[in-house]
Amino acid sequence: SEWYKSQAYKMLRWNQFLGYTILPNVTSTLTADESFFAFSKPNRDTLTARGRATLSYALNATLFADAFAGISILRDSTAPNDRLFETGLRVQWMYRNIEISPTIQFFDRVRGNTDTQQLNMILRLIRRL
Repeated sequence: SEWYKSQAYKMLRWNQFLGYTILPNVTSTLTADESFFAFSKPNRDTLTARGRATLSYALNATLFADAFAGISILRDSTAPNDRLFETGLRVQWMYRNIEISPTIQFFDRVRGNTDTQQLNMILRLIRRL
């Protein structure tokens, strides 16, 4: 009943999207999102920001690829700062009724004094009936 009074905050948020067709089969997109929360009970400030750039290429109806890079930042007055950088490449190839989709992604995360890296390689095969 009184829960909403104990969670008082102010919020500011914005996001942007920009897409541009470089060539008929090459497009680029940029996205950005930022939000700020100022809590009064308990006293706490939180800022999150994200940005991503993608370059997409479609050779034809059966082969598609995109390269991407992005960053996410979290600043919280009650926790260590957090920064995540991601980059990768995704390919989708349709061969007859089989979809072959390899993906490689690299993550670099810094949270407080801890720096971690992760490499993901995924191969997805889907047979369409």
